[in-house]
Amino acid sequence: MGRAMQLLRVITRLCVPSLLIGSISLRASTARADNHADAGMHFEAGVHAFEEQRFSDAAREFEQAYQLEPTWQVLYNLGSVYAALGRPVEAVDAFERYESSGGAQLNDERRRTVDDELARQRRKIALLDVLVNESNAEIRIDLRLIGRSPQAKPVQLSEGAHVIEIVLSGHTSQRREIRLVGGQHSSTVFRLAKVAPPKPQQPTVSVPPPAPPSSSVGNGQRIVGYAMGGVGLVGVGAGIAVLAQGQGLHLDAVDAANNGDRANAERMESEAEHKKTLGFATMGIGGTLVLGGLVLLLTAPTSSAHVVLGITPWATVSTQGLTLKGTW
Repeated sequence: MGRAMQLLRVITRLCVPSLLIGSISLRASTARADNHADAGMHFEAGVHAFEEQRFSDAAREFEQAYQLEPTWQVLYNLGSVYAALGRPVEAVDAFERYESSGGAQLNDERRRTVDDELARQRRKIALLDVLVNESNAEIRIDLRLIGRSPQAKPVQLSEGAHVIEIVLSGHTSQRREIRLVGGQHSSTVFRLAKVAPPKPQQPTVSVPPPAPPSSSVGNGQRIVGYAMGGVGLVGVGAGIAVLAQGQGLHLDAVDAANNGDRANAERMESEAEHKKTLGFATMGIGGTLVLGGLVLLLTAPTSSAHVVLGITPWATVSTQGLTLKGTW
């Protein structure tokens, strides 16, 4: 916090005189055109944001003011805000353009002040050569496209960590994080490898396995088995529902008996017993049908070969179906 306040005091000392000059210049231009008025509004907003240490907002307002009315005094304000934001590359560019545009209008004291700040910001800038073994590869630094390989000149970057990514069609992309030191000239080398084209797939001819001989007897038996099983499941469900109704009537009969309504209780109990009997019977019939359908499905013939398996002395299972026999 102490170092941040010290930087703020230095920047304020540098900025305030120019802020006043720029403000007077922009106020004088508001009477000439609407864009002059808009530029003046953005400039005043930038001054207010700078005083409140909202440096990002101040930079945005000064940039809009300079875009509407490229008054050279605003460049000093831009350089000061960029310095406060830790963007030395942009700060140096703004201060250099300020000195070049101001020319003889800058007195010796102001020029020395700007030169001192330029020296401080240049010490925070590092130069980087990005070397790539392939031409025309995209060079992206911190997600921003800065050009293609080969580079014509080193890239100026602020000191600290940066992410470099190299992208070229038909090659594997490479991504690397580097840390730069201000005032130093560094280089980093990327070697891209070509991506092997996919091998063409050989056409394959699949020969379907021979279909087993169909059996009309087996198909008919399966249909009957599925039908019996489905009807049986419905019967079991219906039996459970009727049984639940009977149990509900039984509980109602108990409540009526407890309330002294014996006649109604006896009637409901009789109806409950009837429904329970009907429910159990329906469940039994349904279960029998399910079991019968399962037996038919398991014993349905699957091929023309006749295989016999004796289960009991009176029943045999074969691929031709279930055979029952008896002796009289």
